[in-house]
Amino acid sequence: MLSIVGLILVAGCAEPQKMEPVTPAAPTLQINPAMVRVTKSEPPPGCKELGSVTAGMVFSYDGALASLRQKTAELGGDWLTLDMPTVGRVFFCPPDVVNAYDAARNPNAPPPPAAAAPYSILCEPDCSPGFACVRGQCVEACNPKCVLPARCGADRICH
Repeated sequence: MLSIVGLILVAGCAEPQKMEPVTPAAPTLQINPAMVRVTKSEPPPGCKELGSVTAGMVFSYDGALASLRQKTAELGGDWLTLDMPTVGRVFFCPPDVVNAYDAARNPNAPPPPAAAAPYSILCEPDCSPGFACVRGQCVEACNPKCVLPARCGADRICH
């Protein structure tokens, strides 16, 4: 018993080890691939470039866009400027920058909601197949929208 107490006392007198401060990781936004704006235009001022993406091995333009949207969302981007059909640059554009950009391009459009849901809000429960969660609301994922009787499928194609 005395040896255990002695061991504890000796261990307590040991020189303290230097500890590196722990820096918490920056919170990451969860961007839904359906929220990614794909365009050939440069983003508005105020957007931050995050990198570039390549579609990889795809067999259709729709497949390339789906791959590029997914990779853009994984990087935390919500704006993709296409340089070629399968290659683009990824940007994050804050909602207020995008809203101002859209308002300047279409002055007759109604103003955005006063308190738009932040990107990190996901739809609960999950949206049905053919719908995507955009700023906390389930919206039809097909663009352009399907004409009845066709319905938007999980592959974002009208069937």
